[in-house]
Amino acid sequence: MMIKKLFIAAFGSVSVAAINIITVPILIAAFGIEKYGLLSLILSLTLIVYVLTNLQPWQALINFWFKKNVDKTLLVYITFSYELLSCVIGSIIVFLLIYSNYINLSFIGNEKIYISILLSLSILFNFNSLIVGFNRVNEDFKSIAICDFIRALVRLFGALLTVKFNGIIFYILFYMLSNFTASLVGFLLLYKNRYEVHRLNGYKFKCLFVYLKKSYVNGFFNYSIFATLKSIIDLPMQHLDKFFVAYYLGVYSVGIYDIAKRICQGFGVVINIFNQVFFPSFVKGIMLGKKEYLIKNVYFYSFIVAFIVSIIGIVFSYNLNKISPFVNVSQNDLLFISTFVIFFLVSSSFILVHVLFQALGYIKYDVIGLIIINTIYLLILALTINFLEIYSLLLSYIIQVILVLSYKSYVIKKGPL
Repeated sequence: MMIKKLFIAAFGSVSVAAINIITVPILIAAFGIEKYGLLSLILSLTLIVYVLTNLQPWQALINFWFKKNVDKTLLVYITFSYELLSCVIGSIIVFLLIYSNYINLSFIGNEKIYISILLSLSILFNFNSLIVGFNRVNEDFKSIAICDFIRALVRLFGALLTVKFNGIIFYILFYMLSNFTASLVGFLLLYKNRYEVHRLNGYKFKCLFVYLKKSYVNGFFNYSIFATLKSIIDLPMQHLDKFFVAYYLGVYSVGIYDIAKRICQGFGVVINIFNQVFFPSFVKGIMLGKKEYLIKNVYFYSFIVAFIVSIIGIVFSYNLNKISPFVNVSQNDLLFISTFVIFFLVSSSFILVHVLFQALGYIKYDVIGLIIINTIYLLILALTINFLEIYSLLLSYIIQVILVLSYKSYVIKKGPL
């Protein structure tokens, strides 16, 4: 049964990864490295706002779904309410931030108002917490794969149009449409297949605070807050470092760094399969008292996967120079990209350690650890970027990964500090 779930999730994720990787050279062909770097900064700014304003209630939905005496319909309603509030606030902030004069985006010219509106709508329509959380607890990985595939396909179509019309606004339009289409399809699938969503039709939509009297709903909010804090603390690794690179090294280096991260994100979609499939299973296993069994197997299989992935990464690195005619980058840039991707793949082999840590309910300790570790990441980056240049990102990343895995392994085996 587990193999079947992995296969279903893998089928969608592999196709999404392939589309995402194909999209990168198309965009570079349309814009060149520097303009591609500018596009990356605009999208990163949008995603930073999304992370800062989104409560990510899907994680709390999964965490509370299997507890006894829980009103699952209420959990669905709370998840929907938190996500709606998050998207509305995020969309307003993005519009004001991009349209204002506080950030220098003069390179987008007269299209500023239209890009502001489209990026604002891209957050408003990125309404997927209920879709992700609900399908995961019901082990419907096919629906998640369909939504991800549609999102990637629409963005690929937008990239192809961008080549023809040579304008950032065309890609951003399809970036927004990709979120809208994926969310629409996801909700149609939920409404068609799930009993609890049907029950919402008759649910009395009272003020949210009326429901906060129930203790598990209070816990739901607290869990969501810590999930949000964890994502905020991850911002230096996910998006803020691009602005750091832009300031010290220029937008060309941002473009090179983003190519490496886009390739990693392509593989990351596949790696995320394990999070989708194993997180609900780990939560149930821990409820049944199988913690020690899970710990033993997680580390055993993680080291095996790390060895296999290292070989795959080396093969990938060797063949990466074949794309250089398509993206017009130097051999030194390709060396950085390939090395970064190899270390990403090796570190991602330990994805189940992160999943187990989260399933054990240690998300609060995740936040505490990441505050310290990501501060170290930024300090190393700041101290080395002037002489290591773009390779300072690689050094900082390797140290950050080692520290995170060491910290989480200690907490898993010894308990919270």
